[in-house]
Formats: sequence, C-alpha cells, structure tokens
Amino acid sequence: MKRLLPLAACLAVACAAPMASAIRDGREGEVRRLLDEGQGLEALLGAAKQTPLELAAERGRLDIVRLLVERGAPVDARRKGTGALSLAALRGHRDVVEFLLSKGARPTARDVSWAKDPEIAASLRAAAPAEPPREENAAEAPEEHALVIRLGPRARVDDVRERLEGLDLPGEPVLLRGEKARRALDVRP
Repeated sequence: MKRLLPLAACLAVACAAPMASAIRDGREGEVRRLLDEGQGLEALLGAAKQTPLELAAERGRLDIVRLLVERGAPVDARRKGTGALSLAALRGHRDVVEFLLSKGARPTARDVSWAKDPEIAASLRAAAPAEPPREENAAEAPEEHALVIRLGPRARVDDVRERLEGLDLPGEPVLLRGEKARRALDVRP
C-alpha cells in the first residue's frame, strides 16, 4: 500500500529546494522573490533541515542574513541548541557573527566553543549574558557540581578522560560503570 504525502507537505518540499539553492548560490534577489511569494522563514531546508537564516549564516551570506532578519527571521531561534550564530561561528564568518550579535543574538557556551577563530570566540564571550545574580542563601549551595558519566561496557576510561580534557566543566567528572553508575544516576525519590 502506497502512502501519499499531504499536499501541504509536497508543496513545502517543492518550495524549499529553490530557496536552499538561492541561498547556497548567494542569489539575494531570488531569495527576496521567494519571500515575496510566501516562502516561510521557518521552512526547513536540505538534508540538514536548516532554516533559511541558519543556512545563510553557515554559508556566510551576510546580504541574505540581513534580508532574512529584516523580514522577521528570529536571530535567537535554536533547534537542539544550535542556531544561526552557532553555525556562523563554526564556519568562521566574522561579519555574520557581528551582525547577528548587533541584532540581539545571545551567545551560548556552544557558540563560543564552536568558534574556531579566536577573535570570534572573544566577541561571543564579550556578548554573552552575565551570570544571574546569586540569591542570598547561595552560600549554602556547593560551588561546583560533579558531572557523572555512565560508561558503556566497551568504553575505555582513558579515552573518555582524554575527550573531556579540553572542555570547561564545573568540577571533576566522575566516571562510573555498571551497578555504581545505576545507583549514582538513580533520581527516583
């Protein structure tokens, strides 16, 4: 039995291909025309399922990023923690990062860690929101929280520790296996 896609899904797929192609090729006029014809700012494009703003930011298409933001694309939209700012930082598009920051994008730790260019990372750190003020009774709370990692049967402790070395973690990670891991991670009351 064949399953037919709803007409709206077919139209969304058919409309998304020209937008993705126009963004990849840097054809701002074509993107403008597609937006005028009703192509959505939240459409998911290509195999990576990126929004038009994410795709334009990743490709370093500043003119198209400006157009999309001008048309209402949210600069802080994120899916699974990743957004246009993350992708521009990862690909080293300093001009796109600076533009998104100027339009109110709030960098996260992921954005900073993905930035390969030290100047981009510094810009993101400088624009990162300050830590929220601590409550008066915060002195009772511990300063650091341990990171507990449950290891699978084939994981090698040395390999895991090596991968964790470059990360900015709040305290020393605790690596556990088997019954100890189950007890440590059991959060039932």
